[in-house]
Amino acid sequence: MINDWANHHTVVLYVAAFTCSGILVFFYMNFYQVRRAFQWWSGRQFRQQWLESDRIRNSVMQDLFALYRGIEISQLQGADTILQNSKIWLEQAGQIQRSLEQLSHHLSPLFLEDSLPLAIQATISDWQEKTQHSIEVKMPSDWQANVQEQNQMILSTLVEILHMISSHQLSSPDSVEYPIQICLAQRGNLAELLIQIEGAQSEGEAIVCSKEWIYLRRCFHYLTGGKCTYRYKKDTLTWCLRW
Repeated sequence: MINDWANHHTVVLYVAAFTCSGILVFFYMNFYQVRRAFQWWSGRQFRQQWLESDRIRNSVMQDLFALYRGIEISQLQGADTILQNSKIWLEQAGQIQRSLEQLSHHLSPLFLEDSLPLAIQATISDWQEKTQHSIEVKMPSDWQANVQEQNQMILSTLVEILHMISSHQLSSPDSVEYPIQICLAQRGNLAELLIQIEGAQSEGEAIVCSKEWIYLRRCFHYLTGGKCTYRYKKDTLTWCLRW
């Protein structure tokens, strides 16, 4: 009797120890995966900031210095030279202004505080200048205001998906890049942003199986409380952000 009780007690202890070990391993693996995702996200943000800083140093600052030197030299050459070069200087100043506006929009997207639909439209308009993809945007006329930080994360996730599409060169056999549809909608108490590509199923599998996509999904979930998923239906690959 005593031996049976002791054996039963030992089995219970073993089961409890095994269960606790399993729970600890699960939490450790989950923590490790989340940490890797945030390391990836931090690296992406640092890279973006570095690119913007490099553009300021090697583009805008250089153009501004050339304009300054041109004006300085013309002053030494007299009023006639200043008058002849004034049109060139105005064109250079306009180019510098446009570059600064683009940098400002990259660092802090337009309408981010006021309207997510307008912020998405402005971001896509800027993005469309960099790609051959035809992008169709469908935005609601009325939209409930979101927290600015949440809007920033949604926009950043959208841009990362567009980066993935661009880097994986999703194009048809005749080198025509697949059209992209972006749709924002309200589903009851939830908001939903869809990014769709028709006909790029096989190429899209390379994206949804990549580490970048896995990291992006985790970061979106932990930073917004929402979900970032994908699905195939009738040869259409759809990324879905829901929060």
